[in-house]
Amino acid sequence: MKRLAPLALIAALALTGCAPKALEVAPGPSHVPAGAPVAVSVAESQSAPSAQTAVESSEAKGSQKRADMIMDLFLKSYDRTDFKQFTIDTPHRAIKEWYLKADNESFVIVLDNESSTYWLANDFLTRVHEQGEISKVTVLDKNSYGASRVLSDLDLG
Repeated sequence: MKRLAPLALIAALALTGCAPKALEVAPGPSHVPAGAPVAVSVAESQSAPSAQTAVESSEAKGSQKRADMIMDLFLKSYDRTDFKQFTIDTPHRAIKEWYLKADNESFVIVLDNESSTYWLANDFLTRVHEQGEISKVTVLDKNSYGASRVLSDLDLG
């Protein structure tokens, strides 16, 4: 019984948040810092475009008219008509281009700075996935770092 007392004390301290630093596990980042590379699976890395290839390649693209309609849905979800109406430090102000991939379900946004690609991908997909009928969003910053989010990533409960 005497051997279990120190363990019980340590467990109680850990549960209350008073554990010694040696016993604490550092949490992972809740967001990806701007400009930090995002780890992707091999399958995703082969299909994820870089900002340069997204803009300059001959990758088959979907309807730009439909892509523009989806971006309008996104702006309207914020009661905005232009990106300049967003606060200066938000990633929304950095959107410089967008398009649909040939499958017409994967939306790509390219930024002109190093804003939070993960946050914007989540926000965009959450706001327009139903009306826009899209299932994946990839946001790339000016250095080709980015984040892709699919519907199953979101907690839409």
